[in-house]
Amino acid sequence: MSTEPTAPASPPAATPAVPPAGPVAAIRFGLAWAWSLIIGVVALPLAPLLGPRRVWALLAHRWGRLGLKLVGVDVTVLNPERLKGPALFLVQHISFVDVLYVPAILPPETTFVVKDELGKIPLWGWAIRAGGAVLLPRDRGELAIAQLNAAVANLPPGQSLVIFPEGTRGYTGALLPFKRGAFHVALAARLPVVVVGAAGPERLMPKGGWILRPGRVTVAVSEPISTEGWTKETLGEHLLACRGVMEAQRRRAEEAAGRVG
Repeated sequence: MSTEPTAPASPPAATPAVPPAGPVAAIRFGLAWAWSLIIGVVALPLAPLLGPRRVWALLAHRWGRLGLKLVGVDVTVLNPERLKGPALFLVQHISFVDVLYVPAILPPETTFVVKDELGKIPLWGWAIRAGGAVLLPRDRGELAIAQLNAAVANLPPGQSLVIFPEGTRGYTGALLPFKRGAFHVALAARLPVVVVGAAGPERLMPKGGWILRPGRVTVAVSEPISTEGWTKETLGEHLLACRGVMEAQRRRAEEAAGRVG
């Protein structure tokens, strides 16, 4: 297994100054949680009857869009025509709002790829499992990669995947180092890679916050990147290249958000 280092983090960014969330924001966030609970209650019993990915395709887009409306978050997408499947979407992970806007903007036939421990979180993790998520094993050895390859190989035709290559929330908007697991997924799936950068989530729920504030998220989408010719030996190069693309999309989103004000 190749041992190239992961890409370094972007230069540290100052945590943005965010005013405290008021009672209205708290009420709206509570309504969004209630909506998520309703979706979970509906999804869990339907999954064994209709199949987990069909249930996810039916409910995820509706869950994300209404959840954003309830908390008062507007999402602007630059080049939305590039969000077409099947593809592997690499999305910048900044704050909690990401898990709402991502299913709202991606094709319905998109499966999350998450760390296996996240599937154990009550409600959210159970719903992700019920939706047929691909779980990344903690062990990154050859056996784990073989299990990952088998899970990806069993995806139905036309299915897209979405993964947060940083592996955790960045909070400030600066990119964190990329994990290699995302690129083993790309190698196994052989789907074109579409990179998504964002601006705004860092202001809606800062680190340590518990309430999602109203506001705006601007998302920039790259052109598809072919994975033809990728090999295990060249994954480090592709990791660095895709991280450079995400940095460019992040900056493009920031510039557009500045124009919007």
